[in-house]
Amino acid sequence: MFSVAAYRKYSNINNLHFGLKFKGLGAASSRRDNTDEMFINCWRAAFSAQYFPFSKSTSQGLYLQGDYNFASQFIQKYRNSDALEFDHQFAIDNSFTIGPGYQYPHKNRYAPAASIELDKASQQC
Repeated sequence: MFSVAAYRKYSNINNLHFGLKFKGLGAASSRRDNTDEMFINCWRAAFSAQYFPFSKSTSQGLYLQGDYNFASQFIQKYRNSDALEFDHQFAIDNSFTIGPGYQYPHKNRYAPAASIELDKASQQC
């Protein structure tokens, strides 16, 4: 899954950032032996918070994050072209995400980050 996020650091709240995050996953079709194909895609929009417990610069190093995914969409499609059969499954949900990460600031206020996330949702992507 890929993520794009924008955070705002508030000067009166040390080491805590708030922002918005978009996560998405798209996969090419997967073909089975009997010419069935399956397509999956998923996206989430979230309110997010990052806390940097060990950083003096408050935007670098190890952080803990929490997200509330207020819009989650999961789509799964099956297709058998020979038999002209199509099946479409669609789910909308909200969820929570927590996990640690590491961020390294780059120029122009951009900061690549890597994180491990644990999701709690009724519909999993």
